[in-house]
Amino acid sequence: MLFRLELNDVLSGALARATRAAQGGELSERRRVKVDVLDELLRTVDVRLHAVATCELAQDAVLVFPAQAAALVHFGLEGEGLLELETGQRAIFRAGEVVIVPGGAQATMAAPGEGPRTFSTIMEGSRLDVDGLLRFTAGDGATVVKTVCAVVSPSYAGGLDLFQHLTAPLVQESGPGLAPAFELMLGETREPGFGARTVVEAAMRLILLLVLRRHLAEPGVAGPLFAGLRDPRLVRAVGAILRLPGGFHTVQTLAAEAGMSRPVFAERFSKTFGQTPIDFLQKVRLRHAARLLQVTPLPVKTIAESVGFASRSHFSRAFRHAYGLDPTRYRRKFAPEQT
Repeated sequence: MLFRLELNDVLSGALARATRAAQGGELSERRRVKVDVLDELLRTVDVRLHAVATCELAQDAVLVFPAQAAALVHFGLEGEGLLELETGQRAIFRAGEVVIVPGGAQATMAAPGEGPRTFSTIMEGSRLDVDGLLRFTAGDGATVVKTVCAVVSPSYAGGLDLFQHLTAPLVQESGPGLAPAFELMLGETREPGFGARTVVEAAMRLILLLVLRRHLAEPGVAGPLFAGLRDPRLVRAVGAILRLPGGFHTVQTLAAEAGMSRPVFAERFSKTFGQTPIDFLQKVRLRHAARLLQVTPLPVKTIAESVGFASRSHFSRAFRHAYGLDPTRYRRKFAPEQT
């Protein structure tokens, strides 16, 4: 099940103002460009959660998470846990903290300490609670570590992978004001009722988005989730696409925006973001089109033109390839009131 979250202009504007204030007033032109791009990114963060589950571990248990492409996120609800990748990186997390585990490697979770351990995979000892909330239990005895976890794949405007530079578990305090969200999740996992999964997922998305916002706000975008945005030249090119996805963009115009030669820009962009500039441009355009299909009654031809496609047929083919449905069926499924 996919969940799209759009941060509104008020939230984004507030972040930009707070960042400017933290920098002591007026920003350099380079810093202002980056803040404006981060503002755009916040508006278009797309958070997708899959396989939401509760994990409960006894002191003698080790829970094994098989390797998968997407990242895994845990929200600590009770106790203190140790997450370790098969590559050797490890992290301690506590109740009220979020830990993001990069994809591509097997991970284990246990309570810190010595003594004999029983290993089990996430599918052993699993059961469905009320309303389809999956629960994994491992070990004998009382629960000493409890998390809510999900496979998560955020992206920038449907185009950039936030976690591609993450190589070790990242532990992040949830920050002030989010204790009620953790308490809500804890209550729903203790006594799940009707709509429990929906409530838990909503709380998870809120906490995760605010964690991402914190990384966006770090001076110089120092956080590992945003390593790809450290080059101000690439930031200018990404910003040009995000601000006007339907504009006339080519590798040459984007290279000029970045102040780089065409071949150097193309190589640097592909190496940094794992895709060509044109591939990223198309993903952003299609993401913007999907949003317009959901929230406006504009004809498909008009939407296609507004996001930079010369013909409806070309747009429809590209949209179907990206979303699995043609634009009309996508609108009928996700925004029937617009049909």
